[in-house]
Amino acid sequence: MYKLAVVPKLHYSIEYSSAYGSQHDRDHLELCLSNAAKDTEISFEILYENDFFAKHEFYDGVIFVGLSPTAHRFIQSDDLNIDLFCWAFNQVELINSPEIFKNVKLIFEQSTLDFPGINNLYYLPLGFQCDRAATKERSNKYDIVINATLDRSRRATAKTHRRDVLEKLLQKGFTVLNVNGRAEIDVEKDLIDYLKKYDNFTVLNEWGNPEHYSLGNFSLNIPFHELGSQENVGMNWGMPNLELENSNWLVHWDIFRCIGAKTNMITFDCKETRNLGLNEDNCHFYTSDTTDLDKMAEEIEGIIKSNQIKKIDDQTWSNNTFQSRWNFIFDKILSTV
Repeated sequence: MYKLAVVPKLHYSIEYSSAYGSQHDRDHLELCLSNAAKDTEISFEILYENDFFAKHEFYDGVIFVGLSPTAHRFIQSDDLNIDLFCWAFNQVELINSPEIFKNVKLIFEQSTLDFPGINNLYYLPLGFQCDRAATKERSNKYDIVINATLDRSRRATAKTHRRDVLEKLLQKGFTVLNVNGRAEIDVEKDLIDYLKKYDNFTVLNEWGNPEHYSLGNFSLNIPFHELGSQENVGMNWGMPNLELENSNWLVHWDIFRCIGAKTNMITFDCKETRNLGLNEDNCHFYTSDTTDLDKMAEEIEGIIKSNQIKKIDDQTWSNNTFQSRWNFIFDKILSTV
């Protein structure tokens, strides 16, 4: 029996480790692992870094779900008698310091960027918890619901783009609900307070769950990205700024929560979004980028005024669950051991 350690980066006690769309949700992780390991020669144990580092020699392999600086140091050790796997967002490291991964057997990468010369890498985005049922009835209290934080202050540009797009939609008379689990954090609160001058704007200080996506006739997904920690804002990301700002190179959890909730979604049209199975039958797309926010707001306005409901189909839903991700990971691990 192959003994696999599974080490989430975020401890279960951290605020959003079990949020809808989080790959660190321990209870759901155990469910997915149990299903994926069924009828295989893999036994697994979920444990956190300190516990794993203290007894790593008792395992045949380890997969890190997210990589902390401590985990980065561990996987670079040349004297380990253990198979190394990781599933994380490593774009900056893979571009700037690919030697970090020289000992890693399989890399499951959340970034969509092509990394030439890295043959043991598989693109594998996030997903959603399949046991959190999508709401069957739509309550439609608002024209638009956006389940997201608004702050992008760690960007050199685009610091207020989400706020600015929402303001343009509010000025068009649409009612907007922002479900925002960080609504009381200072920098987030400043952006929200700016929008509160509009009577048609409402904020809900919660992390979004499937039922929140039915509160709007349309669920708006705006993939404006933050560049991570202050330390890596100015690093080489392997793409020009326009692509960095507008393409879905990091298909992060907001879009998967939209899919999981089977919402009537509006999102940016790009190849990464289409690769998830989204198309004209199950999703609404806008094509304007951040160089023209007025045009973007006009596109979104036209979609909302069409009042057309598009439903996420069952196949696209199933293909983007965390269960499907872990089935893929176990299949690949089994092919190497």
